[in-house]
Amino acid sequence: MYPLDAYVRQNNGLSNHRFISDVVPQLKKSFYSFSNNLVVVPEIIYQDIHELHKYANSHILILGGGISLNKLDFNAIKDNYDFVWSMNGCYFNEKINNFGVDLLVIGCNTDILSQEFLSFTHRHNPTVAFELHCKYYLTPPRLSKEQLDTNIKTANDLSLNKMCFQVRWYSHLGTGVRQFILACILKPSVISFIGFDGRRDIINDKHAFISGDKNWENQNTIAGSIRGMNNEQVVHLMRYEYNRFWQYIKENFPNIKVFNLDLDNDYHIALGSAHV
Repeated sequence: MYPLDAYVRQNNGLSNHRFISDVVPQLKKSFYSFSNNLVVVPEIIYQDIHELHKYANSHILILGGGISLNKLDFNAIKDNYDFVWSMNGCYFNEKINNFGVDLLVIGCNTDILSQEFLSFTHRHNPTVAFELHCKYYLTPPRLSKEQLDTNIKTANDLSLNKMCFQVRWYSHLGTGVRQFILACILKPSVISFIGFDGRRDIINDKHAFISGDKNWENQNTIAGSIRGMNNEQVVHLMRYEYNRFWQYIKENFPNIKVFNLDLDNDYHIALGSAHV
């Protein structure tokens, strides 16, 4: 995420009146090679590219990294959904790696020079959507000059079908909900999702993308703002923020049907039945 101060986080970011004035110049500075055609609206700022227009009136399936993703029947995807989106290290999941995605959201901690990332994007040619993050533009001593140059240069120089974006919404819920807002703004008819599991166990961090010898260190996957909380506190926070998020979606995008494919997750119980 882009903020550097607590102000922009108030009321889940919805009270941030500096959103446009802060984000537009920073997107242009950080992603200077692909921020030439920005759409600027109160809830999101994004680069408009031709590939995004196909999502209007479609059915998008978004795959999060929670372990509920393991319930998904990948053999049925083509019959039920027009497009599949995912995020970050999704390509470490064997099924996603083989199936591919149409749009891939990338955060600042994803190694976009790794063999896994380059192989996946070469084989499946997704649109790669880069989120703005303060790590792309912090100056020393917060980041060394070498780190700063590498973060910016890598994203700008890679030959990918790419775009950049940033949403006004701010929360602990992670990449999935920000990607969800990007999907909404493109006006699909339906969005289905799975793998939006929140974080219920901050000690044994379970994930559907990376496991075994490729597992992240818990220190790196747990946001600093919740590392001091116990599991009960984390669950309470996730439940509260998801309730706020789904209220926000219903208020701002009332014409989009939303289906939760994991009915066992009480974070999303207000959304009702799943799409089959």
